Amino acid sequence: MSHCDHIVAVCGKIFIKSSKFNEESKVWVESVRRFNDTTDRLAIQPPVDFTTVAYCCNCGEKLDKEAHEKIIKKHFADAYDLESEPLH
Repeated sequence: MSHCDHIVAVCGKIFIKSSKFNEESKVWVESVRRFNDTTDRLAIQPPVDFTTVAYCCNCGEKLDKEAHEKIIKKHFADAYDLESEPLH
């Protein structure tokens, strides 16, 4: 097992480490929600892409990409008061 703080996502040009993933993905989901709520009234810059990765960009170890995507889906469900599937 590696001691690497894996890079599990890329947001625009920023590498997101495992230790910051939950926090950063919540911030990104909130920016998407704000964009969706505002674009019917104003023309604003859309949020940058948030992409999960299958392999760590530091050490190359295979990651559980599906688990990270479930966390993002949970953040969307929370932001829009939707039902989400359990994270287990």
